[in-house]
Parts: sequence; C-alpha cells; structure tokens
Amino acid sequence: MKKRVWIGTCMCISMLSSCASAGLDDLNGEWTLQSIDRVAEGVASGQPDAKITVRWITAETPYIGFKDGQMWGYDGCNHLSGSVKFSRKNIDFSQVASTMRYCPGNENRAAFTKGLGAARKAKVSNGQLVLQDADGRKVMTFVRRTPAPRLLSGEWNVLEMKGEDGQLMQITPSDDTPYVGFQVEVSNFSGEVATQRLYGSTGCNRLTGSLDVSQVGEGNLSFPAVGVTRMMCPDNPYEKPFLDCLNQARHVSIYQDQLQLKDAEGNVLMTLRRRI
Repeated sequence: MKKRVWIGTCMCISMLSSCASAGLDDLNGEWTLQSIDRVAEGVASGQPDAKITVRWITAETPYIGFKDGQMWGYDGCNHLSGSVKFSRKNIDFSQVASTMRYCPGNENRAAFTKGLGAARKAKVSNGQLVLQDADGRKVMTFVRRTPAPRLLSGEWNVLEMKGEDGQLMQITPSDDTPYVGFQVEVSNFSGEVATQRLYGSTGCNRLTGSLDVSQVGEGNLSFPAVGVTRMMCPDNPYEKPFLDCLNQARHVSIYQDQLQLKDAEGNVLMTLRRRI
C-alpha cells in the first residue's frame, strides 16, 4: 500500500485567491506545467528569481487537474489528490494529499512543490493558467493538457474496449489481456519525430506496426500499418475487437492518466491506463 501525506500544511498550499481571477469553470480540466517562474531560495539554482522552463512534455512532466471540487495531479514523482473548496474569492487546498514515493535525481520536483506552496492567486487567459503569490507575482505557468508525442511513449493496458456487439466491455489487465506500447522518439534539436513505432499484444498474438503522431497535439492519432503473429487462440475474446478498434482509431485524448482512442465521430473505442 502506498503511503500518503497531507500536504495542506507541509506544502503550505492553503489558499488560492481569485479576485478578478479564475473561476471554477475556468480552472476545470487538466493543466501541464510550462514554467516555474519564481523558484524559492535554496531550490534548483539557488536564485529567488530563477526560472525553470519545460522544453519537452513527457510522462514525467508535472500537471494538475480540477473538476467538481476535486484536485489531482503529478509532481514528476508523486501523485496528488484530494478535495478543494471553492468560494467567490478563494480556493482551499488544505485537503490535498501526496503519495510518498522516493525519486532520487528528480531535481525540479522540489521547485514544483515550493511553487505550489507559494501560490495564492490564479488567472486563466489564452489557454494558460498562471499561479501568483500573495503579492501578485507570477510563480508558475501551466497550459491546457493535450496529448504530446513523448507523452504517449510507454506501455498501456486496455481497461475497456468496444466489443463485437458495439458495447464497451470492461477488462481487468492480466498477462492474457491486450496492451499496447508506443515508442516515440523526438529530436532534441529539431523537434522532429524520429521514431513512431507500435508494439504490444492482442491477448494472444504479438503485434507490431507504425503510428502517425504528426497531429497528436490536435488530438489526432492513427495506426496506418499493424501486423500480428498467427498463433491460433480460438477462446480469446479480445483479439478481433482489439484489432478492429486500432483500425478505426482516429483521435486520442489523455485524462487522469488514462488514454482514450476514439473513432472519426468521436466515439470511444478503447480506454487504456499506463503500465507502472
């Protein structure tokens, strides 16, 4: 069982004022960290006004999310979750908790924690969420969370998918259920995608192929070529609908650490969760 610690006091995330600032509807959704604009003294470079900028969005990039009085997120090491209290002027984060996983070498996590602890105000404008301290100085900047090539990388277990009857069937991940892996490599110099490969299992046969991430930032994703081995598995209920779903997939979204593949009309074909 993972240990959890309440961060209302240890992180000092107490109040997020909103005078002429963000309202509940503005905040709802998920936000990816873009920059930590004021780093507390003694953290990272040691300079109070040092700035940390996220150059590439990956699975380790911190984010936060809000919906119906709940908050969740990820600091690059540990997961955050809990309830938040919204009022006309304030948001109270005192009931937000963090897991206690140890992640040596994660240099920016402490700066992220300090940044959240200093936040008192929020402003949403042009797709950005800006957190400010009590004096109105910018502390952290977030952007709306959308799929990114590097964010897809890794392996994902199928939790549900559209069956042959057209209904979504629930799946408990095991060695005999489908999963998919994405190998996406992006050049640090040009930003161009160098590798975009698909692999995984149908629950019976191994699969390999390619994927098209050229428009993944706009929520578009497809699998132009998928091949499978030919082992016979007559009792496997997953293989045909799994392959059909991959063939129909045109769109992708990521929300609360789950990935959804959708058809051209936006209907959910498959929901997956990242393998840990």
